[in-house]
Amino acid sequence: MNYLVLNVREYDFKDENNRSIQGATITYLDLDNEPGDGERGHAPLSISATTDQIEDFTSVPGFYDMLFKQARGAKGRPRVVFHSATLTQPVNFKA
Repeated sequence: MNYLVLNVREYDFKDENNRSIQGATITYLDLDNEPGDGERGHAPLSISATTDQIEDFTSVPGFYDMLFKQARGAKGRPRVVFHSATLTQPVNFKA
């Protein structure tokens, strides 16, 4: 499915137990998703990714075909995880 990726931000910090936490946050819009009651426009969505996975994002902002998978979450509930992305169209917001 095609999504408009607005931002990819890496993070690298130590948690309260001094463990290194590395990854990235991908912020995107699902333009096929209709706004909910009382909303106008498209609210940005975010998902975490590994630092290796963000190499897929060669041009940001841009339209990407992104693949998500399910993983076992807390109490066996499914959770959505980012898998991969392919650039379909670069975007230039400058007029």
